[in-house]
Amino acid sequence: MKYKRKIILLLLILLSLWALHRKYYFSVRSNLSVTTWAAPVVWHGTYDETVLENYYENHNITVGLTVFAVGSYLEFYLQPFLLSADKYFMVGQKVIIYIMVDDFSKVSWVPLGRLRTFKVFEIKRERRWQDISMMRMKTISEHIVSHIQYEVDFLFCMDVDQVFKNKYGLETLGESVAQLHTYWYDVAPVAVPYERNNLSEAYIPKGQGDFYYHAAVFGGTPIQVLSIVNECSKGIMEDKKNNIEALWHDESHLNKIIRQYLKEFIQSANKHFMTGYNVIFYILTDNLNKVPHLELGLLRTMKLFFIPANTALEDYSLWYMKHLETNIIDFIQYEVEFLFKMDINQIFKDDFGVETLGRSVAQLHGWWYFKNTEDLPYEKRSLAAAAIPSGQGDFYYHSTIFGGTPQEILALLVEYEKGFTHDTSKDINSNFESHLNKYFFVHKPAKLLSPEYNWESNLKTPPQIKHVKIEWQSVSIENDYMD
Repeated sequence: MKYKRKIILLLLILLSLWALHRKYYFSVRSNLSVTTWAAPVVWHGTYDETVLENYYENHNITVGLTVFAVGSYLEFYLQPFLLSADKYFMVGQKVIIYIMVDDFSKVSWVPLGRLRTFKVFEIKRERRWQDISMMRMKTISEHIVSHIQYEVDFLFCMDVDQVFKNKYGLETLGESVAQLHTYWYDVAPVAVPYERNNLSEAYIPKGQGDFYYHAAVFGGTPIQVLSIVNECSKGIMEDKKNNIEALWHDESHLNKIIRQYLKEFIQSANKHFMTGYNVIFYILTDNLNKVPHLELGLLRTMKLFFIPANTALEDYSLWYMKHLETNIIDFIQYEVEFLFKMDINQIFKDDFGVETLGRSVAQLHGWWYFKNTEDLPYEKRSLAAAAIPSGQGDFYYHSTIFGGTPQEILALLVEYEKGFTHDTSKDINSNFESHLNKYFFVHKPAKLLSPEYNWESNLKTPPQIKHVKIEWQSVSIENDYMD
């Protein structure tokens, strides 16, 4: 009996010592602000947000975020992740979200806030979750090499089954960034689940190691992340070759107008529009789920704006331009220096480059450019806001393309809406192109694009047209859209 009591007493003492050790170990680590190799450990309250914002304000940075959503994870986790990232991740900074999916048709589009864009890539589907997890490293590596390193200054790689709950900001930026594992943070290195198979490339001998890191989040500069994923990928492939699997790994039909035009337009623009420069494609749509798979190249991102369906059968151009104006005010003016508005029933045939940039840019109408001024189809009704008196006028401009600074385009849209309201009060129905021509008659454009930049596909090309930059397919966008 005494022997049993001694055993029980000894066990209680050992348990007490173990509990004290854990309490002490965690209390020490919970106050840890710097590692033994002088890396800061970021806790809430250990940084000055204002100082960080002032510093990065002068550096014009862009932060990338990669996320993989495959299988059921695509259906259940991607949308909550994106919604929370849009709200909390790097608020006030330029962000590009790189979304990797195995089934594009199941992507739930999320309208993003100011300074946020995304790119979607379809990846091969692996059968086992272990292979999905392991091959993530190889995929990230390939994308960093091909385009990400040229597009962002910092990059985070995150698992999709997470939701941001609070601001995740500039305090997290660094050359290489690791996430301490919540569960194993207060456990001594000897007890954490490092790989103990000495044949594995992931092997860490007992008694060694500093912290246990969670593979759900890691980041740094693109070059550092590339180094991390390449090393992991190399180890994974070596283990696979030796039949070793580490204990834990790296932790709809489209509507008519989209089907016919959008994919073709973006694919050609991706190839020819402003090659070598950062480009954001802003797509305004009333059905986010019907946007086709649009894979973009280097320095290209896109952003979707949801616009409510035109159920009131409001004039199509007015309805569209109102939403364009709202998005320029709320987002676009803070994200780009120049903006082009283009109809999507066009295909880029040759390079459309920086020679087209200007404060305000107008497109000469291919058909009417070769006609006499008195024959141009200006608005002739004197009571109409868009009226241009007979004998006056310079050129006739095509509404399929116009551009300039966001502020200049805003001014044009405001003037158009005023003119449309005036005409409605007079029971006059004049189209957007008439108002565009009146605006450029009064406010002369800073740059004019020749008919080479927009030639109708079913017209015979005259000898004056040497190189067609954009081919315009002369169909009614409004009618197709309303189908």
